[in-house]
Amino acid sequence: MAITNTQVAKETLGVTISKSSGHKESWWWSEEVKTKIRDKQESFKDLLKCTDEEERLWLREGYKKAKRETKMAVTEAKNTAYKRMYESLETKEGEHAMFKIAKARERMRHDLGTVKLIKREDGQI
Repeated sequence: MAITNTQVAKETLGVTISKSSGHKESWWWSEEVKTKIRDKQESFKDLLKCTDEEERLWLREGYKKAKRETKMAVTEAKNTAYKRMYESLETKEGEHAMFKIAKARERMRHDLGTVKLIKREDGQI
C-alpha cells in the first residue's frame, strides 16, 4: 500500500530533485582543510591526465602524499572543532545549543520515505 501511495503521489504531485553539494558536514572545515583538499583533487586530476608510465608513478606518489596530508588536516580540524564545541556546551549558553543538536539528530532519524497516509484536497484522510 505504501508503494502504491508513493507512486500515486509522485504521478500527481511530481518529484523535485535537489543537487547535494557532496559535503554534508562541513561546518568544521578550515582554510587549511580546503586548500589541502583542493591540492589533493588537483594532483588526482594530473594523475588521470598523465599517459607516460614513469611520470605516472611519480604523480601517483605525489597523490598518495597529498592524500595522507589531507587526512591528517581533516582529522586535526575535526578534533579541534569538536573539542571547541564540547567546551562551549559546558557553559550556560551552551545548554541551548545542546537542545538544538538533540533536535537536529531527532529530525535526521525520521524516515521520510515511508508514507503513512495521504490527505485529500478537502483535508480528509
